[in-house]
Amino acid sequence: ACHFQRGRSIRTSTGMNATQFQIATRALRGVAGSLSVIGATLIIGTFIAYKSIRTVPRFMLVNLAMADLVTAISFLPDINEDTMCKIQAGFRIFGLNSAVFWTTAIPLYMFIAFMLLKPYNKVTVVVVFVFCWIVPLTIALWLGLGRHLGRRVDPTQSCFITNLNATPSGDWDSYNGGNNTTCVFSWQHNYPIIMGYLVWNYLSFFLLPTLYIALKCRIWRLKVSQSFILLIRIHN
Repeated sequence: ACHFQRGRSIRTSTGMNATQFQIATRALRGVAGSLSVIGATLIIGTFIAYKSIRTVPRFMLVNLAMADLVTAISFLPDINEDTMCKIQAGFRIFGLNSAVFWTTAIPLYMFIAFMLLKPYNKVTVVVVFVFCWIVPLTIALWLGLGRHLGRRVDPTQSCFITNLNATPSGDWDSYNGGNNTTCVFSWQHNYPIIMGYLVWNYLSFFLLPTLYIALKCRIWRLKVSQSFILLIRIHN
């Protein structure tokens, strides 16, 4: 795989040439995408079929499943045509960022409900719904209008946010001169992938464990206090 380092060249370490690497990664994406489509479809179908389970947390879970469904479909085998590749890349960014937002919204809901004892009202649910769909859509449109979407110049040749400092198209081997696959990561030329995708992932990586640890501590304190009250009643 390509290991990006700032301002330095990168070489593959899989023992595969570019063509083999592309075939392997696309096959894995196809299998994983198909399984994700099945799982997300089952979650959405169950929510629609049974009215008794339609609660706010499950509504948020269904929206996460919808985001995963968009992502899974967009990660099925890549499209070779340039325009369709850009559209596919846009759906990938939209689905991935939306999934990240909904994944963060669920523990945030739990945090507010258990820590602050203030369950979401309808207005808050609507705001969260709009934010988790409109912001990722805005990011995808920004990248598309800025011509930052297309085929990446790396061994995967994937339709995603393009490497602005590399050739915009063409075979990886011909660009790098045979099987000696190298690519260069430059901070100045890769701000779209940072602001359009990576920053949201890193924020979620920080927020998710923080919220869950806070919830775990809250639950532990409640158990301790309940046990203490029970002991007092027994002794009395």
